[in-house]
Amino acid sequence: KAATPQDAGQRAALQQYLEKLNEAKRSWKSRPQVNTDTGTPDAQEARNGDKKPNPDAESPDIEGTSEQTTVKRVPSADKSIRKKGTDPKDDSSSSEEEQDEAVMTKKLEGLKAKGNAAFAKQDYTAAVATYSVAIRLDPNNHVLLSNRSAAYSGLGQFEKALEDANKVVKMKPDWAKGYSRKAAALHGNRQWADAVKIYKEGLKLDPENALLQDGLKTSIEAIREATGEEPTWLF
Repeated sequence: KAATPQDAGQRAALQQYLEKLNEAKRSWKSRPQVNTDTGTPDAQEARNGDKKPNPDAESPDIEGTSEQTTVKRVPSADKSIRKKGTDPKDDSSSSEEEQDEAVMTKKLEGLKAKGNAAFAKQDYTAAVATYSVAIRLDPNNHVLLSNRSAAYSGLGQFEKALEDANKVVKMKPDWAKGYSRKAAALHGNRQWADAVKIYKEGLKLDPENALLQDGLKTSIEAIREATGEEPTWLF
């Protein structure tokens, strides 16, 4: 059958339609693939290894991205782990240390009270023994050392009393009672001139201290009686 002009026109129209259809398919296939996490093509391509990511697209500050949630939570978790006291083990250890310290303090106070009671009864031997137990637990406790120094003086063991008193003055050079303990030990050891000197040092810290004032007078009087002269060189 011979082709008519009408048939030729239909074929031309069909061919044009097919060409447009193919062009539309090619355009669809070549469109950029949008990443649902960031809304940009760069991030998805970077994940596929096609190109480096866009720093803005991968920033953890972009709202609504899965990277934001991950990046912000991880550093937060790390900080909580590194922060002192957040680890349950740290809390447990700290609590145990506080309990141990409280027990030690209570024990020391008990020993001190027991030693003081013995001292008040002039049982200086028991006082020294009790203070010594406490000092072994807390060697740098100047109050316990001061009390034991006084107990040693009560026993007439002035060298030991002086040893403890020297430790007290070294630990607490601004504590007047330490000078009183040291001067008393020196006085008991008949070192009256040295005692006078130490009493005066203590009075510089606490001019109204009656114990230091009385001790100073006692040492001066001892020198006066021993020499038969007025110790003017002491003033």
